[in-house]
Amino acid sequence: GFDLVKNIALGADLCNSARGMMFALGCIQALECNSNTCPTGVATQDASLMKGLVVEDKTVRVFNFHRLTVASAVELLGAAGLHHTHELTRAYVNRRMAPNIMQSYMETYPYIPEGSLLKTPYPIRFELGMALSTSASFVPTDYKVSLIDYTHANSFSDSLEGISKSSDN
Repeated sequence: GFDLVKNIALGADLCNSARGMMFALGCIQALECNSNTCPTGVATQDASLMKGLVVEDKTVRVFNFHRLTVASAVELLGAAGLHHTHELTRAYVNRRMAPNIMQSYMETYPYIPEGSLLKTPYPIRFELGMALSTSASFVPTDYKVSLIDYTHANSFSDSLEGISKSSDN
């Protein structure tokens, strides 16, 4: 349920769990999915291997997995005092950045002003991505990277160093 809550807090309209459902079906991660030789019969078209897949048993397992995942998400929302997912924001989810440092998703993934990626100057944390992107292709281009002014950019490790120095005092 936490992954649902986390992704909705980040702005997802919909969440899917293919991996979780595969486990509920009995996947053992044999890594044979693409070879049609899945030993559990989950990811194969081979009738002899599919015989091991007892549909009646698996439907109950998938139903229970889904029911308990949703119940877990509802429990987390209730623990936060929320009644509906539309009330959920990044401020409700925290992430451990280091053993003694917690940060809300609001701090880790701040909102950017509407329309700020439509024209320069872009928010600092998006300058590299915008320099690599082009509307003509999904393939990153690197010819514009040298045009970025990195004087204001700090790495995550630099910010942790500053925090740990201030906590040592």
